[in-house]
Amino acid sequence: MEKNDLKEEMDTPLYKGGKVTKYHLDIVSGYVEDLIKGDLNNKQMLAILNERAEKDGKAIIKHSDTIKKIVGIILQNQPHKLQEYENTLKCNTNGKALVYKSKDEEFKRKVINEYLPMILDGNITLKGVSQELDCDYTIIDKIIKQYYLELNDDEKMKQYQERKKKNSDKSEKSEEKSKKVEEMQQYDVVSNTMFILMSEEEQEKQVLMKIRLQKLKSNEYAASIDSIMKDIDRIKEYFGGKNDYEHRKIYFTDEDIRCMIFKYPTLINRSNENLDEKIRNLLSYDVIDEQTAYKMILNFPAIMGYNVNRTKGQLDLLRRENLLDYAINNTSSLMRSEELIYALIQYAKDKFKTQDLSDVPRSSIFISNQRLKREKGISYTELKMLYKYSNVLQDTDEPYTVNAQDIGKVDFSDVEVIDADKVDGLISELIFKETQIEQNY
Repeated sequence: MEKNDLKEEMDTPLYKGGKVTKYHLDIVSGYVEDLIKGDLNNKQMLAILNERAEKDGKAIIKHSDTIKKIVGIILQNQPHKLQEYENTLKCNTNGKALVYKSKDEEFKRKVINEYLPMILDGNITLKGVSQELDCDYTIIDKIIKQYYLELNDDEKMKQYQERKKKNSDKSEKSEEKSKKVEEMQQYDVVSNTMFILMSEEEQEKQVLMKIRLQKLKSNEYAASIDSIMKDIDRIKEYFGGKNDYEHRKIYFTDEDIRCMIFKYPTLINRSNENLDEKIRNLLSYDVIDEQTAYKMILNFPAIMGYNVNRTKGQLDLLRRENLLDYAINNTSSLMRSEELIYALIQYAKDKFKTQDLSDVPRSSIFISNQRLKREKGISYTELKMLYKYSNVLQDTDEPYTVNAQDIGKVDFSDVEVIDADKVDGLISELIFKETQIEQNY
């Protein structure tokens, strides 16, 4: 055969519409045994083939699937070898050649001696092993199961299966946690002060962002944006419905409601019936009319998160002492427990030597933890022990947590509290700071 004829034969495509020629077949033929054994995978073969083709100025093959076609042509008259090659392909994962082959005893020992103890201790998952050993995790699982079958040890096989499930669940939880952290990092929630300066559209985005962030922190990861929006719309409709447009009494503007939700995101978790009950409780006091009650909610929307019996206990105590005006004008003071309010009142009575504190400045009664320490050398906790209150109700509908930023305390924005008196130093500073701000106005 002349040189030109040979060149033409080498460059003629073997099938219509393809680029594969005898040139490509000849190169792959030299590696076909490695492909059958699994020492080389299709992607690696493609890289070798294209490197040679580029040097020789031949057609470049784009897809590794073409290697499978080439091997099929090469082995078309050797069905047993073709079947062996196809079995090898089934054992390959994502185009990676298996390190493990059924006859590779060294690899098997590595899995059993090094990785099995770590799996049983919960230090690594099957997928983790497969990533380290660059093979399908089902192969690792098969090796371990075969090992226990050969030992005829049903008990250890059961232990392995249980640990495998625990490791898998742990891995899934870890992945979910990573997703949550990643999503939380995307949210840039502003301070209350900055929120007020934003446009309506920007405020709406911030409200949604803060609620979503709060739900992620409280493990309510499944809450969809649609369900959140429905709850936001419901709260807007609820408080908007309190306005008396006929008599031009606007208690809650659209911006007011956005601010309330932003300050206290879990407001949207409250049902309309739950909110009704808490407002009725406020209105049950003679000195609290609709306008006053709504102003209290506007100033401290987190009051809608307290159990109604808790709030009633606090307000009843203050009313008996003729000090109800303090809660009306400083609603965030209800973060203090009923026990602490009682103890502060009794301490003030002893201090001012009177049973009637109605004429005593409220700031001299409801003092900060720091001031109490300076005056008497004890903390809120110790004061409650000194003046024990037996009438407190142990009745709550759910744990109540408010972020310091939610009540305008930007300096303490990363701190969450449950009751003012349970974090002696922090909340007394918060309340004292609010008192100072109010006195300046």
